Amino acid sequence: MKLRIAWSSFVRDFGPINHTKVSITENGETGETRETHRRPNLQPFLDDPDCWLVASIETYDLDTDTAKPGPIFSERVIAPPSPPVIINAADALAVVLNERGHVDIDHIAALLHEDRETIIEELGSAIYRDPADASWQTSDAYLSGPVRDKLAIAEAAAELDPAYKRNVEALEAVQPADLSPSEITARLAAPWIPASDVVDFVKETMGTEIRIRHMPELASWTVDARMLSYRAEGTSDWGTKRRHAGELLADALNSRIPQIFDTIKEGDSERRVLNVVDTEAAKEKLTKIKAAFQSWVWSDPDRTDRLARVYNDRFNNIAPRSFNGDHLQLPGASGAFVLYGHQKRGIWRIISAGATYLAHAVGAGKTMTMAAAIMEQRRLGLISKAMLVVPGHCLAQAAREFLALYPTARILVADETNFTKDKRHRFLSRAATATWDAIIITHSAFKFIAVPAAFERQMIEDELGLYEELLTRVESDDRVSRKQLERLKEGLKDRLESLATVKDDLLTISEIGVDHIIVDEAQEFRKLSFATNMSTLKGVDPNGSQRAWDLYVKSRFIETKNPGRALVLASGTPITNTLGEMFAVQRFLGFEALRERGLHEFDAPERGKESGRPCHSRRCQSLASGIFHQCQPPRTLRFARPYEDGDLSSASLSAAPIGRYRAK
Repeated sequence: MKLRIAWSSFVRDFGPINHTKVSITENGETGETRETHRRPNLQPFLDDPDCWLVASIETYDLDTDTAKPGPIFSERVIAPPSPPVIINAADALAVVLNERGHVDIDHIAALLHEDRETIIEELGSAIYRDPADASWQTSDAYLSGPVRDKLAIAEAAAELDPAYKRNVEALEAVQPADLSPSEITARLAAPWIPASDVVDFVKETMGTEIRIRHMPELASWTVDARMLSYRAEGTSDWGTKRRHAGELLADALNSRIPQIFDTIKEGDSERRVLNVVDTEAAKEKLTKIKAAFQSWVWSDPDRTDRLARVYNDRFNNIAPRSFNGDHLQLPGASGAFVLYGHQKRGIWRIISAGATYLAHAVGAGKTMTMAAAIMEQRRLGLISKAMLVVPGHCLAQAAREFLALYPTARILVADETNFTKDKRHRFLSRAATATWDAIIITHSAFKFIAVPAAFERQMIEDELGLYEELLTRVESDDRVSRKQLERLKEGLKDRLESLATVKDDLLTISEIGVDHIIVDEAQEFRKLSFATNMSTLKGVDPNGSQRAWDLYVKSRFIETKNPGRALVLASGTPITNTLGEMFAVQRFLGFEALRERGLHEFDAPERGKESGRPCHSRRCQSLASGIFHQCQPPRTLRFARPYEDGDLSSASLSAAPIGRYRAK
């Protein structure tokens, strides 16, 4: 009652605790608008971390600038956890997953006062022992992921220990159905088709012996087919006089679009002009070669069986995992809120899998999902200190909702004003010297958190090396790609020089103790630069933003400290419709997985060449996938349609279903 009287008196005299004045300013040069929020009632107390706990006692509506009493005025929001009711092994398993985050047979046995063998028998198909590391896993974890590899390991283990036969039987039941040849587009440049098969194709269709060298690491094919330059098969049947079949074959294998230029002399100077007629003739021959190869490759039964097996084992080998967070009790959370199932699935996915993309719609309760995921990981000892990065206009809301769900949480909140020259040392010292559950910071303030300069310098030098390598593979007459790569190189060199001039002795993200980053509205960081020689294609923009690079460097650094749990992203619009953005998300969340599968470069054959094909027709229908655009009239190139997407799905985003939360 005293709290209600004090709150009502304050609101009557000064307005809501969270009273906010919104102002919008426009940059005259760029036209960008910036929304600024001022909170006069909270401003004098922002240096006190507990001010946000006071702010969370009311439910504030920014649109109407009104507030009403929060749950703390009418009910108990913190209560001691009720003892679990354990009747059988399934109940005990749920309790152990909630308490420890993984299967612990000894703990389950202790809860039920039974021996290990009895527990294992009673749980049955709910758990499996992984022969790779002898750990016990829930069925949804073990019977998902690279199940073909797991089956091979289980079969080898079963030969030594019959107890693993149940693993073999269960894994056989979840193997992806093999794709038939009619469901696989076997095309030129497919990395799972050996160069020897391409050589055989040319020999049978063009009657010519050629040599082909393939370097999968560089996605590079070299064709030695000079004899086709003076044979009718190369200059008439399968090629043109200005682009013979050997050159067109090299174009197809390296995902290039043939372009033929005429050189026109104008006085002492020369200029190159695209010869549209000859270029279109070369494209027609290229299309003919590609179509002939797709028909030829499945014409031989032995070759068909061999290549279909290779493709299915390499790409069609992933079983998706279904996450179930019903067992989560969320100790320390307010009883005033009941999270929906999709939120608990998201929380459990972050606990179980680490790097995750919460692709939830606006209003689906992402903030509370992120808050609960942070607190649960802290409770289970999976992380030490989290940093929650949110847009500036959402800072106060994020802090209020975090404390509304976890009233006893220790959070530190900061925007860019905390990083003025006279304040930043004090703020970073406070962040480093206390055991915060979370540090909530704005997108604009996040850039002031430094990483060790040596680490970023090495990352930049690695990227520069990749660009240098790509430049050696760009054709001499491909001026667009060459200029693009040179521009990207200059940008990296500028970053390298700026690092050398940084003299600030601020604490780094490592010294602060942050080992987990969660970014809300992550679409603001989608423009991550990458190296490619396909920059002329629409939807492939290798230029990136400093904001995205900054997040990438920090997440890569934290990955070295807390592998698999460096970063969680959240957004209602995770990908706006380009392959480049999908690649950026995959690099953020699973760089090591991409490296293991040879997908860490955009031009890796399994990605740009296996997931889509460049289109040069006047009009190509976009697919329902929403990833690929409609082509525009001549000389505008886009990815027209996907080929097999096993490679993309196996490295795809981690996303929880969309839904909403509700209060009691």
